[in-house]
Amino acid sequence: MESIDLGEVNWNGLEFVGAIAILLLLSAFFSAAETALTGASRARMHALEKDGNKRAALVNRLRDSRDKMIGAILLGSNIVNTLMSALATSVLIKIAGPQGIIYATVIITILLLIFSEVL
Repeated sequence: MESIDLGEVNWNGLEFVGAIAILLLLSAFFSAAETALTGASRARMHALEKDGNKRAALVNRLRDSRDKMIGAILLGSNIVNTLMSALATSVLIKIAGPQGIIYATVIITILLLIFSEVL
């Protein structure tokens, strides 16, 4: 694949796609974590904890500090999504010029909606 010069860093297309894929997986992880931890039934988690389930106990401890948990998940998600957008914009500006900003915005928005929010 063709090499993409980003100042001091030389990326080939495969490295770029790999970096975007890793960031997309991290974004999906943060979205899934938020959904799982906020959507789990409180009554079910307490019942499982009473039965000795250590994972349910962990979920209940996380829920006890709900604001911190949600804040950490959203912070991680925002960092990953911002990195993904910045990387895509940098590369697409090098490839397509100023229109690269539009391409990056459209492509990353679609990828995020499909792979980390919907799935």
